[in-house]
Amino acid sequence: MVIEENIPLAPFTTFRIGGPARFFAEAASEAQLVEAVGFARERGLKIFILGGGSNLLVGDAGFDGLVIHIALTGRVEFRPDGDFVDCTVAAGVDWNAFVYEVCQQGLSGVECLAGIPGSVGGTPVQNVGAYG
Repeated sequence: MVIEENIPLAPFTTFRIGGPARFFAEAASEAQLVEAVGFARERGLKIFILGGGSNLLVGDAGFDGLVIHIALTGRVEFRPDGDFVDCTVAAGVDWNAFVYEVCQQGLSGVECLAGIPGSVGGTPVQNVGAYG
């Protein structure tokens, strides 16, 4: 994994504004995520986890710590469980792509959440909670 310095954060947000991250890492695997957290802890750095960048405003001063961009992807795993289907999906997958794939399987329950920007990992703490 590569840890970069002074990376502009504006391209990673839907508003396209904001200053640089002192340190920046893209975690494409769980091992890389653990490695990035270890890097920050060894240096006493603050950590910010970045998903799809929606609903995120970054100040011009940027972030004086390590920004970890979650880029874990992969296929959705579907496991029937009685009347329900459990879905396992990586945190870096685009939320709308996940909703589309669920609908393509003929499943219902998330179709009303189509169009919400961001990634699967950030969705539970964003607007999706408004729907119960």
